[in-house]
Amino acid sequence: PRARGTLFSWILSSMRPRAVEIHGAAADATCLEAASFAIAAKSIEEFSVSRPTSIRTIGGTFLGGAANLRHFDSSGLAGVEEIGVSFLSKCPTLTSINTTGFAAVRHIGDWFLSDCTS
Repeated sequence: PRARGTLFSWILSSMRPRAVEIHGAAADATCLEAASFAIAAKSIEEFSVSRPTSIRTIGGTFLGGAANLRHFDSSGLAGVEEIGVSFLSKCPTLTSINTTGFAAVRHIGDWFLSDCTS
């Protein structure tokens, strides 16, 4: 299963949350994909995956362009092996990242954390 960007985009654009935590059915996904996620993520200040998940891949541009994102918690992503391009790019207010969940990562795409000026 995949947690697709269109579902996240619809939920986030209609709710405009300040914090998002992945759990439940999304935590059972094996891949987080989000081609359009960044468009709806403008208001997010905190994104957390603190509970263990089945996620193995984070698709390209996931959380790219989240202009207000301040904190990212990856502690529940212990099984992630691949991160796509532009992950966490263009997040100028990003000041805190918990990277403990990225211990198994074998491949990180280009532009990881690019254009983050904080």
